Amino acid sequence: MKKDYIIITNNPLVPQMLDEEHEVDYSEISYEDVLRLKGVEEMVEVYYNSGQFVHTLPMIERLYENPFDFFQELGDFYRAKGYSEAAHNRIQRYEILLEFLRDEKQQDEAFFRQMMVLDLYARENMKTRPHFAKDPSEWKNESRDFYQKEAETRTLLPSYTTYDWKQLQRMTHVEVFDYDVLGNGEKARTVLLFDYQKRDPLTGNAEMIDCSELFYA
Repeated sequence: MKKDYIIITNNPLVPQMLDEEHEVDYSEISYEDVLRLKGVEEMVEVYYNSGQFVHTLPMIERLYENPFDFFQELGDFYRAKGYSEAAHNRIQRYEILLEFLRDEKQQDEAFFRQMMVLDLYARENMKTRPHFAKDPSEWKNESRDFYQKEAETRTLLPSYTTYDWKQLQRMTHVEVFDYDVLGNGEKARTVLLFDYQKRDPLTGNAEMIDCSELFYA
C-alpha cells in the first residue's frame, strides 16, 4: 500500500473516499490541538502568505529548528493575549510581532525593529512613519545632499529625468540601518534607496539600492 500523505480529520467517511492503494492513519485529535493548528494556519496567512514580512521572517526562523515551530509558538502567543479575537491593522501586526520577540524570545528588539522598517518601506513609501522606526532627523542633512547630487548626476535614478531633487525625495525613500539588513544581519551601517517605480513582479516590493558609499561621500 502507498502511504504518501497524512489527513487530519474528524470525518469517519474520509477513509472510504480513498482508493485501496492508500493506507490511512486515522486517529483522534483533541480540541486543543485543533485550536493550535488553526492558530498556525492564521499566523501563516498573516505573516507569510501576506508577503509583508519577507525580510523579517527569515531572520526570526533562524531562532527555530523549523518554521512550523515558530508559527505554532506565535499562534499560542496570540491566543494567550487574546489577539486572535480582534482585527488588527498592518502596523499592529508588526507591533505584536515585536512584542512576541521581546517577551517570549528575549531578542534584540532594535535589530528586528529595523528589519520590520525594511519590510514596511519595501511595500510602500509610508506616509506615517511607524513609531518603532529610527528618527530620520539623524540623517536629514545627508539625505538632502544625497538627493541634490542625484538630481545632477542621475547615477541611481536615471528614469527620473524630469524631476528636481525635492521631487526625487518625495517619490523615493532613503533609510539608514545599523545592520546588514539585506545580508546576514550583522552590525554594519547600510543605506538603502527605495525605488517605487521599479518593483519585484513576484513580491511587489520596491527595488532597493545600496547607496551607503554615495550617501556618506
